[in-house]
Amino acid sequence: MKAWRQHRVPLSPQPMELGMESNGLIFPSHRKGKPLSDMTFTALLRRLDIAAVPHGFRSSFRDWSSEEMGENYEIATELALAHTVGNAARGPYARSELLGPRRVLMDKWGEYLSNHRR
Repeated sequence: MKAWRQHRVPLSPQPMELGMESNGLIFPSHRKGKPLSDMTFTALLRRLDIAAVPHGFRSSFRDWSSEEMGENYEIATELALAHTVGNAARGPYARSELLGPRRVLMDKWGEYLSNHRR
């Protein structure tokens, strides 16, 4: 959840191949029903000697979606990354999750990452 709202993410085939628990988590923690924490991901990246931080993945996605895909701001940032609509007059009317366009975007992101593994 972000901003106290459920955030649904249309996953591409690549993470779906990892399998999910019945509660819908790809990276569950040892605490039942909870995802791995940001600090757990940070520790893993350090152990793997990857010079990145978890929040940097969001930034990389945002840059890629804008620069490579020319994706509009609302889909790439507001909806895909669960940011809230900042305009007080517009926010109450922005109710669609635009799952169809976001699914296409996430499929392309999954393809991009699969083709650019280190």
